[in-house]
Amino acid sequence: MADFGFAPIIGQEGIRRALQDAAANGRPAHAYILEGPAGSGRKMMADAFAMTLECEAVQADPARKEPCGKCHSCIQFLSKNHPDVMYLHHEKASIGVTEIREQIVGDAQIRPYSGKYKVYIVPDAELMTVQAQNALLKTLEEPPEYAVILLLTQNADTFLPTILSRCLRFRMRPLPDEVITAQLMALPDLPENADVAAAAAFAQGSLGQAFDLVRSEAFQARKQIALRFVREAKTMNVRQMTDLFKDLETADYRELVSWIRLWYRDVLAVKACPEGKGPSLSFAEEEWDIIRQAKEVSFDALNQIIEEIRRTELRLAANVSPDNAMELLLLTLQESGNTD
Repeated sequence: MADFGFAPIIGQEGIRRALQDAAANGRPAHAYILEGPAGSGRKMMADAFAMTLECEAVQADPARKEPCGKCHSCIQFLSKNHPDVMYLHHEKASIGVTEIREQIVGDAQIRPYSGKYKVYIVPDAELMTVQAQNALLKTLEEPPEYAVILLLTQNADTFLPTILSRCLRFRMRPLPDEVITAQLMALPDLPENADVAAAAAFAQGSLGQAFDLVRSEAFQARKQIALRFVREAKTMNVRQMTDLFKDLETADYRELVSWIRLWYRDVLAVKACPEGKGPSLSFAEEEWDIIRQAKEVSFDALNQIIEEIRRTELRLAANVSPDNAMELLLLTLQESGNTD
């Protein structure tokens, strides 16, 4: 399988077909929004579309859906040296009027150097200021016939309604856990102790995020902290909890609580499962501890714990002190008993 074009993109079949057809029939829209979380493949999709639009073999054969990788245009693109495919660059925390005017609006007045189109790719387009969006609007309203603008964003709702109305909007859908798991298992450099199931669960449908997590030693370290917490919570005091978390940064607590949520999801699954029909567990290697906890806690208590975990996540998102948030969670775990 080729490692360029649309071929290596996993999932997103509807978006892929729409862009392939637009490139093959020679009638692309002048502006697209590719929306999705970090790691969802927005840039890969944009690159595939740009390469396919410019490919000489695709332009000669409308039935062709993939760039050839051999023509002059493809060679230029793969060497990151295509004169008609531009990526917007900015040095500040936002994308301002100057960047839009100099890199898109002004440049779009010049016809393509060698290709059929001039393709402008704007990563992190949600960083455009209102003034920058208004500057871009004129080009979107009266685009040159050869211009194609791709706005990549995590949240298209930050765009002005006038921008949204002039773009085709595609949302990158989260990939199923089983698809991500299969891709992780196929990695040639997969670490020996990698927790593939957990990385897939934490990635929330983002293959790029899953690739980062499965290789992260810090990710595995926080898992071990979470395991110790859920195993020892019944007898742990606040000082012991503080010592356990002493090396964590504030941002780490959300991931820690996610580990804890996965643990109790496993406990609930085991408790609800008929004998002999074990569910697929995120903590499969800890199955016996999970079974023991499932026997010791009631459904009502489990529901209380899961609800408190949700509240803990909300507290952390609201910048409540992590120590205070975790202390309240610890109290709920200690008060949960078997009332079946």
